[in-house]
Formats: sequence, C-alpha cells, structure tokens
Amino acid sequence: MTFLQTIFGNGGTGTKTPPTPPETKPTTPPEPQTTTPPDNDGDIEALKEMYELKAGTTLEVELARLLVLCPRRRRRIDAYAGLVKKLRVQYGVELRIYSQKTKNNDAKN
Repeated sequence: MTFLQTIFGNGGTGTKTPPTPPETKPTTPPEPQTTTPPDNDGDIEALKEMYELKAGTTLEVELARLLVLCPRRRRRIDAYAGLVKKLRVQYGVELRIYSQKTKNNDAKN
C-alpha cells in the first residue's frame, strides 16, 4: 500500500468504501435510583411509647427530642413531613415540630 493509498484509500480512485459503524451493544436504560422513605411505622411506635396518640390531639415536640426518638439522616424539620402526614391522616394526630432555630413571631412584638 502506498502513501496515497493510505491517505485516500482504494488506490486514490476517489471511490471510498463507507466506514463501518462500530458495533453497538443494545443499551438498557439505567434503573432510576429511588430512595426508600423512612419507616414511619417504627417512628409511630416510638412516639406511642412516649405520648398518647389519640385522634384530635396535638403533639408539640422539639426537633432535638424527635431526632432521638426517630433519627433521620437529614437533621431538619422537613425530614419529618411523611411522619407528620401519616399521623394526621391515619391517626388524626397533629404533630408540630419546633426547633431552637425556628423564629417565634410572638417574640418580635
């Protein structure tokens, strides 16, 4: 094979063979990563040991105390949204979580 054949292919006649596409393997879409919601049943059992969960009651719990009873990776009030909803819907109990960092509107006046 000469230098021109190497550059132009097919002896430089101008007729090139189309390049063969690389072999492709069928791709499977990646499985979506789902995070499993926290086990609210265990949290509810822990709350039942400390508080009486009757329909119509309101529990006011400090975030630090709730983190001991029902630990979460994210140490914020919004990490307990599922628990708050489940208590409200299934048990008729309102759970209010407050923290020392939560601003109190009454303290402004």
